[in-house]
Amino acid sequence: IEAHRRSGAFATLLLREADGSAAESITMDGGGWIRGILHAGEEAPRTHSFTGAQIVSARALAFLPERGCIVRDTYIPALERGERLHGHVDNAPFRDLGTVQSYYRAHFEEGRAPRIHPQATIEEGAVVRRSWIGAGARIRSGAVVSDSIVWPGSVWEGGELTSAILTTSGRIVEGD
Repeated sequence: IEAHRRSGAFATLLLREADGSAAESITMDGGGWIRGILHAGEEAPRTHSFTGAQIVSARALAFLPERGCIVRDTYIPALERGERLHGHVDNAPFRDLGTVQSYYRAHFEEGRAPRIHPQATIEEGAVVRRSWIGAGARIRSGAVVSDSIVWPGSVWEGGELTSAILTTSGRIVEGD
C-alpha cells in the first residue's frame, strides 16, 4: 500500500505473469507502469493477467462504476486520459473464484481437507461428511450435509444437503 501511495498512481493492479491459465491482457514497461490493457494502449505483447485485486487512489474513487466492468469503464479510459496505472506482480498461488463452480472446486481440491469451524454447532443426530462448515453455522439434529459448503451464520434445519453451497440468507446453490 505504501508503494502505491509513493507512486502517485491512479490505481495499482495486482498482476500475474502470463502462464496460459488466464487471458494475457496487460502490457507493462520495465518500471512496472501499465502501458496497455486489453486492446487499448501500446501494441506490445500482453505479458500479464489482472487478478481483480487492486488499490485505488482517492481520485480514482469518483470514476468507479456502480455496475459494469472496472477495466473497460474505469482503467482503459484512465489510460486514455493519461492517468498512470501501476502493476504489482505476484506469482503466489492464485485461483480465480469468479464462478460458483470454481469457488466450490477450490474448497475440495486435492490437499485441502474440509473442516468444521470451532464456533459452528453440529447438533446431536446431525451428520456432516467431507464439508466446510463456517463460524456460527448450525446443523440441526437429523440433517445430513455431504460434500458441501455452509457459510458462516447459516442454519441447515434438516434433510440432505449434498454437493451444494448454503449461503447465510438460506439460499442453496448447486456446487458442482
